[in-house]
Amino acid sequence: MKHRFFSKYLFVFALLFTAHISTASALSYGDIVSLYSMGDKGQNCYFVGYNIIKWIGYGESNNPEEDNGYALAARPDNSALGWRIVNGNNPNQTGPVRYGDTIGLQAVGEIYLPQSSIGTCYYRGNNKYLSCDGDGYGSLRVDRTGLLANEQWVIFNASNQNDRSEVGNGANVGFRSHWGRFLTCEPDKRVHADRGGLASWETWRINKK
Repeated sequence: MKHRFFSKYLFVFALLFTAHISTASALSYGDIVSLYSMGDKGQNCYFVGYNIIKWIGYGESNNPEEDNGYALAARPDNSALGWRIVNGNNPNQTGPVRYGDTIGLQAVGEIYLPQSSIGTCYYRGNNKYLSCDGDGYGSLRVDRTGLLANEQWVIFNASNQNDRSEVGNGANVGFRSHWGRFLTCEPDKRVHADRGGLASWETWRINKK
């Protein structure tokens, strides 16, 4: 009898402990994350969005700022640049991110990078949203201050698109645009959103920074 009593409470404790671990490792709205391409053709890169805010070269130190929102890149290092996850229907919402949610990705962070042609560049995430134009090519930009249809992405479990559980830190995910196409990274590290299916090139490992 004592054995059965002990086993019952041990089982309950295990369930509560598992639930705590699951909740603790889930991503939440407002988290800043990195996106690493899981492409099988040597992509090996992080997807970032930024603007060239100031470039310093050849003795110049006060050049005009650029804020065009087109400077997208897939970098080989985990730079200080990242993305803030917000709810695509209510940017003020808090709580865990779940598969199937509509989200927005907001470029954040800053970094200095040496450039052989122009000296040193100062790059900064502009706190604007990743947007996909309906031009048929999946063209991307980071120049929108609000969340409308083009700035909305549905996040999926890369191995089970029917999953609606919480998104865990370190999970492999896919992002589908308002136009029904997935965010993809080519072997030459170009990033766009023009794929109808979710395979390795459309898979991203999402990690909290």
